Amino acid sequence: MAKKGRIREKGTGSIVKQGNRFYLKIRTGSKTKSTTLRGKDDKPVTTRKEAEAAAALLRPVLRADQKEEIALHIASAKKLRSQNTLPIEQIWQCYLKQYTRPDSGDSTLESYRKSLKHFTDWLAAEHPTILQAGQVTPDIAGEYFAYIWNDRGVSGKTFNIYRQALRLIFCHIKDASGLEKNPFEYIESKPIDSESRLAFTEEQVRAIFSGFDSGFYYNTEVTRLGPGRKHIRVNTTLQFEPMNKDEMKILMMLCCWTGCRGQDGCLMRWSNVDLGKGMISYIPRKTARKTNNRAVSLPLHPDLASALQEALSFRNRNKGREDFILPSVAHRYQQNPDGVQADVRKIIRCATGCATTAESKGAHRVHRANRYSLHSFRHTFVSFCANAGVPLDVVAAIVGHGSSAMTRHYAHISAEAKKNAVKTLPILTIPSENMDLRKILIEKVSGLSDAQIQQLLAKIS
Repeated sequence: MAKKGRIREKGTGSIVKQGNRFYLKIRTGSKTKSTTLRGKDDKPVTTRKEAEAAAALLRPVLRADQKEEIALHIASAKKLRSQNTLPIEQIWQCYLKQYTRPDSGDSTLESYRKSLKHFTDWLAAEHPTILQAGQVTPDIAGEYFAYIWNDRGVSGKTFNIYRQALRLIFCHIKDASGLEKNPFEYIESKPIDSESRLAFTEEQVRAIFSGFDSGFYYNTEVTRLGPGRKHIRVNTTLQFEPMNKDEMKILMMLCCWTGCRGQDGCLMRWSNVDLGKGMISYIPRKTARKTNNRAVSLPLHPDLASALQEALSFRNRNKGREDFILPSVAHRYQQNPDGVQADVRKIIRCATGCATTAESKGAHRVHRANRYSLHSFRHTFVSFCANAGVPLDVVAAIVGHGSSAMTRHYAHISAEAKKNAVKTLPILTIPSENMDLRKILIEKVSGLSDAQIQQLLAKIS
């Protein structure tokens, strides 16, 4: 029986002789690698026995190199495959599928989506060859934010909104896109130099609400035909008729006498109002998620209570099972919120003569800031309360602020209220010599009785 030879271990290669030299050949995939076999003196071996000994020493090294190359190849292939499976246009859907992302509300998600679209639109215009999310680099991220800050001139607030959205989105798609690091990680935020809305005075509030009865008028230039059918520009007075005029009046009253935001006022429902008890209670939409749907409640202002009685006649304008206090305004706001705000600003301009926007855009603003708008009624409510001496923590609870610090931002304290507050402070210092002592003496003496004045004169004489 023939002697069975020793079976060569798989993957250890074969010893071959070519000419006077021995080689170890190892096959990797479709490629074959040949390595000259050398002895301990680093010279090529010349006998089969020496070749076997040299191969035994060389095989572990070659196997280790082979495994490392395979591991690197696999890692590179995985990264390439990951990059190639997340096109730019699929970033948003990929983000939505990440279970680790924050549970954001609909309005917040829409803000994130718009921020991403702004970036991808810019990317398509400036870097059309970048088609995969994994190709976005920190240099490209920096170039984009330099563009919106220097070329677009956006405000610090808008800059930070884009920054927060893109950092968050790319943080959660990093693994899916094969990115080693978030390209937006090192973008620094910008300081916010925002312009707060201004509050109305009592006279301005009266003018706004009385305008719904007397009409809203404004001066403007129009083109008319003059002598010889020539076009000439003439000044004239026109009347502005806002859409849904009867409901717009109630909207402004809701915002003025409850301090609610414009969105809450437009979408307020009868289920929020108890006319019998004279109370209104609602959950502010902007802070609902952060406050676990905490509601704010307050008594109805007499003017608002009377206006809501009139608004009962609007109920038949609701569709289906709707229960809006202002059905027409609610429908318009859901379709075109800017249209509602534009009408409010025009009403303010006609009634008060105030410019509703700032004169200039500022260094980093795409549009001029709004100085007066529907939100100004919220500032007005807080200011009226503060000037009446209502504690700020009470006002914060009424309007749904998270802290009295935010309420202080809204409280436009009048000069008269400040003057009255200073008057209540005690005088603790001795008048200096350069003060009008005669005036001080007159004020002191005027408070004495006739008998006390006689006693004082007797002492002086």
